[in-house]
Amino acid sequence: MLDSTNKPTLGLIFRSKREEKGLLIRQVAAVTEMDQALVSRIENGDRLPTREQLNKLAGLYDLDLKETYSAWLAERMIRDYGDEPYATEAFREAHDHILKHVSNNFSEPQIHFKISFSKPFGKFTPEKNTPAKRGRKPKNPDDTNSEI
Repeated sequence: MLDSTNKPTLGLIFRSKREEKGLLIRQVAAVTEMDQALVSRIENGDRLPTREQLNKLAGLYDLDLKETYSAWLAERMIRDYGDEPYATEAFREAHDHILKHVSNNFSEPQIHFKISFSKPFGKFTPEKNTPAKRGRKPKNPDDTNSEI
């Protein structure tokens, strides 16, 4: 899954990072609170993640946020407008407008979802995923941490 510039697509990046970490799709889905089918469709390039999903996946895979967001926005623009007859000219005009009129005082998007795994596929964080943190009592008092 390479784009026209021979750069890997976000889906390919996410898949390769998942495989590097030795994770299964179901594990990624559980930790990011997404459906397994959705994770698969994102990896296969059939669907782009939402901003929130992108945040979660970038956090999980320790991806550079600026590069990840840039790739995501580029893929969105290509998907939405790439077939338009004047897309190239429109992108150039938008680029020029942004450079001319928009200040560089944008705050960088923040990753609000940082996850770490213990090896192999052990318990995960953040603590917000524990039953007690979600307002539910654990079935077993020793079952305060979720496992994949």
